[in-house]
Amino acid sequence: MNKTYAAIREHYKWTNMREVEEYVKRCPKFQLNKALRPREKAPMEITSTAKQPFENCALDIVGPLTESTSENKYILTFQDALSKYLAAIPIPHQDAETVARAFVLNIVLKFGAPAQLLRDQGSNFLSDLFKNVCRLLRIKVQTTPFRPESNGGLQRSHRVLAEHLRHCV
Repeated sequence: MNKTYAAIREHYKWTNMREVEEYVKRCPKFQLNKALRPREKAPMEITSTAKQPFENCALDIVGPLTESTSENKYILTFQDALSKYLAAIPIPHQDAETVARAFVLNIVLKFGAPAQLLRDQGSNFLSDLFKNVCRLLRIKVQTTPFRPESNGGLQRSHRVLAEHLRHCV
């Protein structure tokens, strides 16, 4: 609401400009697509910071989503921990072969293999195929069972991605 109000105030002015707030509160698109949560300050934690880009990276899958015209239902997301660079790769299935192929073609061949990869314990990531790809590329793999918060940066990106996709679909 505040950003909308500020953007309108830059170009227009009238007596009861706070009616913008009421309009935003009643807007069906906003109510359906924006997650309003109270902001809580997280405790400060010391973490190990990467020394160079693509040293520590995270990989995850979003979906199933509404099928696209190219028959994609999932998104393979990849994020560099240092630069926060995010890649979202549409994929039709989340089987190990599709995930490994998308990872190699869209990440490794463009940016090189990351030194360390954080991922969840999805069957596609735990498959022998994906393990062998990581072994051949000398990628140290970390898994996080049942702890999405250990991959908080990528999870937050998922929320933003989902909000934008809901507006488009």
